[in-house]
Amino acid sequence: MKVKSKFPQKQKLLFTLLFSCLFLLLSVSVSQAATLRVPRDYSSLSAAYNAASHGDTILVAPGTYNNVCLSGKRTKRIILRAENPATTSPTSKQSILNSGCSHVIQFKTPLDNDGIFKPGEVVEFIGFVLKGSDDGFSYEGASGIVKDNIISGQSDDPVDVDGGSEAHIIGNILKDGRGGGDGIENRLHSFSSSRVIKMIFRNNVIYNIPHDGIQLIDQTGSLTKRKYLIANNLIIGNGQAGIGTTKGGSSSQTETGYPLPEQIYVLHNTFVNNGWGGIIGAANMKVHNNIFYNNKKVALKNVGGKSVASHNLFFGNATNYQGSNIQNPNVFADPKFINTGTPPNFSSYQLGSGSPAIDVGKVVNSFYSEFGVTPPDYKGSAPDLGWLETGITVPPPPPGSPTSTPTKRPPPTLPGDIDKDGDVDIFDYNLMIENFGKTGCGNVADLDNDCDVDIFDYNILVENFGKSR
Repeated sequence: MKVKSKFPQKQKLLFTLLFSCLFLLLSVSVSQAATLRVPRDYSSLSAAYNAASHGDTILVAPGTYNNVCLSGKRTKRIILRAENPATTSPTSKQSILNSGCSHVIQFKTPLDNDGIFKPGEVVEFIGFVLKGSDDGFSYEGASGIVKDNIISGQSDDPVDVDGGSEAHIIGNILKDGRGGGDGIENRLHSFSSSRVIKMIFRNNVIYNIPHDGIQLIDQTGSLTKRKYLIANNLIIGNGQAGIGTTKGGSSSQTETGYPLPEQIYVLHNTFVNNGWGGIIGAANMKVHNNIFYNNKKVALKNVGGKSVASHNLFFGNATNYQGSNIQNPNVFADPKFINTGTPPNFSSYQLGSGSPAIDVGKVVNSFYSEFGVTPPDYKGSAPDLGWLETGITVPPPPPGSPTSTPTKRPPPTLPGDIDKDGDVDIFDYNLMIENFGKTGCGNVADLDNDCDVDIFDYNILVENFGKSR
């Protein structure tokens, strides 16, 4: 049933006119962007890439694709998307890419003008299993999104970020390195821009990497126009630091780190059993609402200068902190984790009943908002500590993974959240555009369940855009 408008007639006329213009723009966007299907239309990613234009989507069906190679600093601002997200799909539904060259997926595109990523302005790599190579996905001076992938078996870095890049790395599992790399490695090269670029590393599982989970490498010896949101990640079982910093262009992590001057927000992460500790080195870092559990050597080291750390939980670490700007309050007690089996997934290291990390965090919504990110919802009197708020639905693990224990206070379904990640955002918009005009029941973008993806579904998405659970 369609709900009748309650607007007065003049307001209704104005709204209709404005909405008609929006609908016209939407129709133009839909008509201009093409979807190139692999292997139905093109036998390989390379063939589809050669045929694609800016803004097009290359949609890859489940299956195993060998000798994949999109190296050589590709420049098309396209969407590379698997039909099903690797992080929540069984093997039979995954699109698996086996590397056929060095730097297997490598892009160099113009830096986005305003930092508001829209289709056709950035490159997107979404939903794949990517195996092998030295680097997995490489930013070589590019604006782009890497989301919902499982990237493993690299001899260097699963995700490598160089040059004047603006990287949004969200919802991936980066694991099982076989060489000397880091989970996410970012060299802070100089670049020309009229604005600060916003680096977002959020909701990732970074596991069993030989060196750092995340490494930030000074290249210039001075402040660059970058700031970082490192939030809601599980960083576990890596050989050196959970987050490490180095100087002078060196990727060799030291146990002292480097006082990196860029603004870095480290919020709501869980650091577990990292070989050298949780965080090493920073001069302008806000460290709030994290859990540091069973890390070797020292959980927080040389996080000084303008940095401040508070509202964190420390337990079982060899040493909790050294040379760091610690402020009260903090918690020093067993977090009472559940779902601690390995390999970890998106339901791992939840807080169990009676955990001292529940409802004791600091409200940090303004930090998320600086990056255009909807702050995570919290269900109690204050945020929980760690990467998973109790009561938030997490994606189900693929079959065969450790099972999830239901969390407390399950939230309602969020209208417009097509990809079921807890946010109505640009990824849901992309799915709406891809499916707009299609008929037939069961389409994920058919939000009103009338078996048509039409303007009524688009309206539901627009009304809820920016909301999160």
